[in-house]
Amino acid sequence: MQPHDFLIVGQGLAGSVLALQLLSHGRRVALFNDPATPAASAAAAGLFNPVTGRRMSKTWQADRLFPFLHEYYTQLERMLGERFFHPKTIVRPFVSVEEQNTWIAETARPDIARFATVNQNDIRLSEYVNTPFGSMLIRQSGYLDTAVFLAAARRHFLQLGILHETRFEHAQVQADANGVQYGEFAARRLVFCDGPHAVGNPFFDWLPFRPVKGEVLRLAIDDFPQDYIINQHLFVIPLTDGTFRAGATYDWRNLNWQASGAGQAELLEKATRLLRRPVRVLEHWAGIRPATADRRPLVGMHPAHPNIGFFGGMGSKGVSLVPYMAHHFTDFLLNGTEIMPETNINRYISLYKKAASGGW
Repeated sequence: MQPHDFLIVGQGLAGSVLALQLLSHGRRVALFNDPATPAASAAAAGLFNPVTGRRMSKTWQADRLFPFLHEYYTQLERMLGERFFHPKTIVRPFVSVEEQNTWIAETARPDIARFATVNQNDIRLSEYVNTPFGSMLIRQSGYLDTAVFLAAARRHFLQLGILHETRFEHAQVQADANGVQYGEFAARRLVFCDGPHAVGNPFFDWLPFRPVKGEVLRLAIDDFPQDYIINQHLFVIPLTDGTFRAGATYDWRNLNWQASGAGQAELLEKATRLLRRPVRVLEHWAGIRPATADRRPLVGMHPAHPNIGFFGGMGSKGVSLVPYMAHHFTDFLLNGTEIMPETNINRYISLYKKAASGGW
């Protein structure tokens, strides 16, 4: 078999986008994905939001991430011939007068004003949502239909003949200074994009993964507006079929892929407090987010195997992070440019040395 430039493990959001970027540079890629293994991206809500968190702050690298992702996903829609990118304004109700006053001041700053303004149309909104303290409008936001995107990417990879839908066996990897060998596949480099399953990856299990379970509902809500996303401790995303996606929970203890009665009850209780319309549950699912200890991506090459890399750890902000991070990682892989220090896995080299010495 003709040697490849890259082997990529995982056809979730990270693996798909990295593969597409490498292919766009004319590189030969083989992609491995086990359809029997649950994928974080397939279960994700797909929300992207430049102002996040309980304290509402501009997300890390927002000025770079959000212009880039809008252009990138729009280009991908044209290339793959499918619609999956849905920019929508987020309405974020304030939780107190103090928060309202804070954000009236904050949105006067140019770096914040490009993303957020105080909502001047709360009267109409209050028919549908509890907004006793007013609300904020967040721009450059929306959602990616990850299931549609991944299906379109899968079709594309199958048409190219580069997707191998089989379990990847780590023990079969052979690596040296010249590259990697995996069965009949030879390549210059191997990159793992295996999401939350990386905790069991023998090459990278020393990294400080902090996976977290999240549960999401698909709801029917009668007489509810479709033109924006609501987000206050619960996101409510209008979908193209007239239903709504609502979530999500955060559970660091029960790391399984099963939807739970407790998770559904938590989400419905939040929906009752936030919305002024009754809801009906149509679907309920769970996933595991590939989060990290410092909430920054994990990007880079193995300390002892410089031809084996990792690209992941995007957590709940994968839709926002992956395009820009994949662009820069591709630049590193092809041109040797420096990986962003905040994301480079070499920031955890002490953990690798400790694991390698058996000091756990």
